[in-house]
Amino acid sequence: MDKDKLFQIVIDQQKEIESDLARIKFVPREQEQILLQIMDKTPVKIIMGIRRAGKSTLLLQTIRGKKYLYFNFDEEVLSQISANKLSVLLELGQRVVPTAKYFVFDEIQNIKGWELFINKLHRKKMNILLTGSNSRLLSSELATHLTGRQLSIELFPFSFAEYLQSYNKNIILGHNLSTDEKAILKNKFLDYINRSGFPEIINEAPESRFFKMYLKELYDKIIYRDLVQRRKIKNIKALKEIALLMLSHYSSQFTFQSVKKISSMKSINTVKNYVEYLQEAYIGFILEPFSFKIKERISLPKKYYVIDTSFVDVIAGRTSADRGKKLENIIFIELKRRGLELYYFKHPAYEVDFLIREGKSIIELIQVCWTVEDSKTRDREIKALYKASQELKCDKLTLITFEEEEQVTHGHLTIQVVPVWKWLLTKANK
Repeated sequence: MDKDKLFQIVIDQQKEIESDLARIKFVPREQEQILLQIMDKTPVKIIMGIRRAGKSTLLLQTIRGKKYLYFNFDEEVLSQISANKLSVLLELGQRVVPTAKYFVFDEIQNIKGWELFINKLHRKKMNILLTGSNSRLLSSELATHLTGRQLSIELFPFSFAEYLQSYNKNIILGHNLSTDEKAILKNKFLDYINRSGFPEIINEAPESRFFKMYLKELYDKIIYRDLVQRRKIKNIKALKEIALLMLSHYSSQFTFQSVKKISSMKSINTVKNYVEYLQEAYIGFILEPFSFKIKERISLPKKYYVIDTSFVDVIAGRTSADRGKKLENIIFIELKRRGLELYYFKHPAYEVDFLIREGKSIIELIQVCWTVEDSKTRDREIKALYKASQELKCDKLTLITFEEEEQVTHGHLTIQVVPVWKWLLTKANK
């Protein structure tokens, strides 16, 4: 590419991002404090997550007011340059901002061979910030190139706490919440579960045309840019079929064999690869079963959760009877956001939604149910926690519902029944 054209692109991108920074209303993100703490300590910072979760905004609001250079490799022209042009691009950027202290490379994994370039800057002790919408950025190859001198942060769409912040609702939890405050939180959670956590459409009505068009365009871009192009997938129809099947079966158990049977795919290995690619691109996540026996872990079904249930509503077209599944999905994503080692537990007679492990210890069992008003439902959920507690030697038991709150005791065991809005906000207010 002509050097003058490249220089103009650098100027345009820098002015555009500075203009965006001036007009954006920033919502505090939970990862911002982590990033601030390591901003000048770790040579390479990597922000990973699905497209439009706010990765670039998080980086830029963290370095706002400082001297930085910004390069967007998701822009059509820059995404096509070769790795040997990256040094030229940087040189042109330093002509635009000669005193730059921070160097932001947005979606740089679009450039084949980018790791060697970043390693070169790393050796020069430059302060580097990377974003990526595909977890392959955290591959062993990158770790080898950077010799372990990087810190990675995952950013998901808005949590419930961040969603409230976007509406300037900063309620501090305690024992003295008024009836009105509780009602506000319950209503806001119902809003949250029916909307989306993507920052750009947080204020859009789910039934609006813009809301649906935004999500469809985003979903298609992830499929084509983050999967088809990067993985060089030829059978696009099959990939889209598998992606839609997985969305339709969110918060549910599956096996790769069962997905193969209801799809047009003939190879179980291809099915497995496609589901794992969806996970790489942050569309969905696989939850493994827990067992002390390795054979059982391999043979038992897995579970699948989506990054944001708005994809289920808009792409898969499922809304009416999904409150319980949506609730379970939101709990899963929050547990992932908290960086916990997570499984589910399946016994022939019962099942527990989430098992949290720390080292060799199982530290908590969590059951999720929209309501336990019905006595049969209540008995089933509580019995599952008690039985699993005895088998797994875990005393911290939690049952998350929409609005019920109580303590249930049985012998020396206590189950905390907690409303979801309180559970989601407890960590955020500590």
